Parts: sequence; structure tokens; C-alpha cells
Amino acid sequence: MLETDIDKIECIECHGIIVRQAMNGVLGGPKAITFSLELNNIEYTVEINQLGIRTIKIFSSNIAMMRSFWHIFSLLDMLLMIFEGEFIPIEKAATLDILGNEEHIDILSQYVKQRRVGFFASADFTRGSHSTFIDFSNVLTAEMMIKWSELRKELDILHPMVMYSMADTGLPPACKCATIIESFKVLAELIHQRNTSFSLPSGLGKRISKIIEWYGGDIFPAEIKVNKDEFVKILVNSRNRMAHIKSEQERSYLDGLESVLYSVKLSYLYRRILLELLGVDYLLYKDKIITSVTSWDDRNGIQKNFADLKLQG
Repeated sequence: MLETDIDKIECIECHGIIVRQAMNGVLGGPKAITFSLELNNIEYTVEINQLGIRTIKIFSSNIAMMRSFWHIFSLLDMLLMIFEGEFIPIEKAATLDILGNEEHIDILSQYVKQRRVGFFASADFTRGSHSTFIDFSNVLTAEMMIKWSELRKELDILHPMVMYSMADTGLPPACKCATIIESFKVLAELIHQRNTSFSLPSGLGKRISKIIEWYGGDIFPAEIKVNKDEFVKILVNSRNRMAHIKSEQERSYLDGLESVLYSVKLSYLYRRILLELLGVDYLLYKDKIITSVTSWDDRNGIQKNFADLKLQG
């Protein structure tokens, strides 16, 4: 599809869009939520229904360009990913007329395939019930959507950078993990802006250490118990491998299997922080994080070997 064709599709005037999402495993349900949302001077009604598949309908009594509705869907889809840890593939999409009839089904579905590339293909380590922290139907509101819209702007390029590190892009695990590690340098600044009691130290290592103190106790319990300072050093060394020639990086760092494990745990930390900034009560999903982390730590002995051989020296 040419860029000019994409522009034409985005300029289609309609009263809304409907998007159907599904995955190999059946999505749970029944779940249903409806709320009104005003964004960029347009009043939207957002409906999500889930039973086996997920159907998202974004509608307005006022006619608008399709790109306006797609913007709301994209925001919502990324917010749902923070709750669930993975993106749900789109099966079909269509525009809606004033009566709610579906139009431009093939055109919009083709547009979706063109636009849904890169970080929307979630990596294997993100897939499955272990990634889901919260049931969207219990916490999602219009107010949260507005908060997320503002937070997403503040995150800027940081958020897609982390999402690409959680995607099936073919990038080596060590590179993905290094990118997530690097993200906490900037994320610490955002936390400090929102909460001045969170002091902002200089340097990546000190910022990661501070973040773990505030948010990572249930995600890195073994690492903290054995040798937190050494753990942080290894994370920084792993990030630095991307910036220095080999002769300058003869230090302990995460290997391939360890990089997968810590991509999972660091992505949990990233999502935990975003949920905190969105005002979601940690107690709603604390037990889920603890259970999931325990399962990952017990898998294949990777975490134990890492702690025994690298953290204890």
C-alpha cells in the first residue's frame, strides 16, 4: 500500500471504527465496558466486549476523519498492553456509519495490516497468562485514558523503544535487554517529575538502583538478597556492551538466556512503574507479579546459576 493510499484511508470520513482482535488461545470473558471520552474536542463512546475474541468499537455522533478514531484505538491498545503484557493481533477492522453499520471493511483491514508492524508483534516471552497483571474491565476508565494520553506524550520515543524490545523483531536477546536497561535512565527523570520525593541521582546504575528500591522488591527479591549492587553493575555492563569494543568490556554481563529472563523481569518493572504513574493500586496485581516472578526464577535454573556464579562472585 502506497503512502498516498494510506493518507486517503486516514482521511475517510466516518462515525467510528470497529476492531476485532483474537489470538490462538481463546480470550476470556464475558467482559464488557463502555465509557465516554472527550479528546481533541471530539466526544467518543468506547465499547469493549470480550468473549473468545475482543471487539473494540469507538463511535461518535459527529463525523470525523478515520485517523481520529484510529488514534483513540492505538492509545487504548497500548494501554491494554500495559495491563496484559502483550498485543492481541487484529483479525478485522471496519469504519462505521451513523447507524453503526460497517463500511470499508477490506480497505480498513488492509490499512491495519500495513500499520500493525514492528512492536505490535509481541515476543514469545511476553505471551501467556503470566504477563497479565490486571483485568482491564476492573480498572479502565475515561479518566485513565486521558492520563495515559498525557503520559504517552511525556514518554515520547522511550515507550516505543521499550515496546520494540518486547517484540518479535529478530533482535538478539542481549540487545533487547540492553535497550530496556537503558530506558530506566530516562524513566527515572519522569518519576522524579511526578514525585519529587523520588530523588534523581546521576548515572544509569544509581538510577536503576533507586528504581529497584522503590518498585522492584517483588520483582528482584533474590537479586536484592544475594547482592543488589553487583546485580545493578551487571545490568549496566550489559547495557555498555552496546557502546564499547570488546577489549573495554571484559566485565560480567548477562548472557543470552539470562538476557531473556531479565528482559521479562525488567519489562515487569517498566509496566509496574507506568501503572503506578497512572494511579493503579499495586495491591490489585502484587500477588500476580510475585507468582509470575517465582515461576520465571524457578525455570531451568537460570536465575539460580546467575545468582550463584555471578552475583556471589
